[in-house]
Amino acid sequence: VNNFRNPIDFFFHQVETTPDAIALIANEKKLTYIELWRAIISRAGWFCHHGLKSNMRVAIYTDNDVELTTSLFAIWIAGATCVPINITLKPDQINLVEQNAVPDIGFYSGNVVIDIAKKFPLFPLAGEAKDLDKPVNRPEPDDCAIIMFTSGTSGVPKAVPMTYGALGHNTWET
Repeated sequence: VNNFRNPIDFFFHQVETTPDAIALIANEKKLTYIELWRAIISRAGWFCHHGLKSNMRVAIYTDNDVELTTSLFAIWIAGATCVPINITLKPDQINLVEQNAVPDIGFYSGNVVIDIAKKFPLFPLAGEAKDLDKPVNRPEPDDCAIIMFTSGTSGVPKAVPMTYGALGHNTWET
């Protein structure tokens, strides 16, 4: 029976029941659930310190799996919606995605070159960790978790909002 209303509930369950199990393997790096949780909490605090607030749309530009995973969950527990930007898109396509998603704030990893002026504050994913000074967001299943974009085979990437409930179901099934 699926008791997880969203991926955050599933992640909490794993942290509580198997904190030392491997949660993420990316390149040569392995993180346990508790290590990943600490990184997520720290990143969420850092995001909030840089202006992220509940109900914002947050653009993430990165080619790093650990950065993306940590940022995604940090955005969720801060109560915002994630908009991952495919950095392999051409600048004009990135601009179209941004126009459709209308991010309120954005963050990028040091490995990504941002060469277009943005209509929202944009910060590098670097700096000292911060403590999250607000309760962890516990979203409802129908809340929007992430806005994904299709590959744009028809010429223009299309926005696909995903709810926490849909992601929770997918997490359970996987």
